[in-house]
Amino acid sequence: MRRAPNLVLLLDGRPHGRLDWPFTEDEIVRGLEVLAAAPREGPRQFLGAVVPLGMGRTLDGHIADLDALSRPVLLVFFNPDCPPCWDALPALVELSEEIQVVLAVTAPHALSEDDRQVLRGAGLKAVLDDEGRLARRLAVRVSPTFLIVDQEGVIRWAHEGIVDQEVLRRAVLAVVSEGGTGE
Repeated sequence: MRRAPNLVLLLDGRPHGRLDWPFTEDEIVRGLEVLAAAPREGPRQFLGAVVPLGMGRTLDGHIADLDALSRPVLLVFFNPDCPPCWDALPALVELSEEIQVVLAVTAPHALSEDDRQVLRGAGLKAVLDDEGRLARRLAVRVSPTFLIVDQEGVIRWAHEGIVDQEVLRRAVLAVVSEGGTGE
């Protein structure tokens, strides 16, 4: 039994088009042009853009101006009810030696006092996204979500969901090596 190849065009991991065999090279080019022009969803739509982050509240209740943070910065959307978020914490602590890491805590009402102590002990800056304003501004759909903001405030890398620690480390090092550490 022989199968003819089909080509599925994906955008942000979702089917956006399909070419059934037989298709021509011109059809492939047209399909890729349509794909390239399609609007992106989620935080990846902001790649290459400066997006004001605004204000947040720290775990201790102080106001933090996220736009005034030293950059580059790794912004991680962290939900206390998300096991992969907690699993990523040791790697984030390790990465904080290379880049400032900020946890944007979604659903802060779910943080227990023990959770707050663990986050304080990790030594990472944590801001509470009480009403989800920051998550909505950046079209965050899942936890964890990782964004790297470069020295000029440009979003250079975005990833939704679990990420391989080595992939994250390489993305951080690429941005840090291009623009300094923001110190």
